[in-house]
Amino acid sequence: MTLKVAPVTPAERRRSLFVLLAAVLLTVPFHYVFGCMVHYVHGLSMYPTLDTDRTVVVLWPWGSVERGDVVVLEHEGEKRWCKRVVGIPGDRIVIEPGTGPIFVNGEPLDEPYLDRTLVLYRKHFDVTLGEDEYYVLGDNRRDSYDSRFVGPILASEILVTFDLWFQL
Repeated sequence: MTLKVAPVTPAERRRSLFVLLAAVLLTVPFHYVFGCMVHYVHGLSMYPTLDTDRTVVVLWPWGSVERGDVVVLEHEGEKRWCKRVVGIPGDRIVIEPGTGPIFVNGEPLDEPYLDRTLVLYRKHFDVTLGEDEYYVLGDNRRDSYDSRFVGPILASEILVTFDLWFQL
């Protein structure tokens, strides 16, 4: 089977250039005034919150990392990840196999941003976080490489936390 790729039209090329130029022109002033970064999302780990293969312009608030925040992090020198914080320093995180909720300090975690059909835990996890550790998961729990595989994330690995973003 041969896959044929349609050639890029001049109109599509102009649109791509316009989107790139708009991202740069918006990012530079916002970065210095409000604080922002451009992050490329590749993969389905944050679906449906963030789509794959999209450029996201992130405007971040000044403040601490809170449970429920979306963060961009760089774990042990790997490429940048975009994940959701579900545990903050001192929390005890318990995850049971299946599709049930995560328990934080004995209470079920309310996660209204999740599509419950994308939740599946294959193993039991019971982790108590240290004073400088965070537990992060992708919103698409069936397809996310996150703290369940690499353990807690250090505060120094979190590059930015954000509440406001838009996708290009």
